[in-house]
Amino acid sequence: MCVLDIIHAGAKVMLLEKGSKEPTQVEIPANEAVDSLPHPAQNVGRLYEAFADGKTEEYADWKLGRRRHELIAEMFQRSDGEEPFGAKASYMDQS
Repeated sequence: MCVLDIIHAGAKVMLLEKGSKEPTQVEIPANEAVDSLPHPAQNVGRLYEAFADGKTEEYADWKLGRRRHELIAEMFQRSDGEEPFGAKASYMDQS
């Protein structure tokens, strides 16, 4: 599991399940090698460890990263007025 906030040490990750009224805190497993890194590097360290352990299905990969960049590029293109809002986005045609 990656820490979602790499700037604020001590930030809590809270989970509110559908139908529940109270959130629960998500505990981030301790890892001596990663926990000894500077705070922003802990996020990357956990990601590297997950990939080294073969747990890639839980994290974004290069293919997903490319699709996200295409989405951002398309948003900028549409904001420039070249494509109408509501038109089918090209990134949705990819699987």
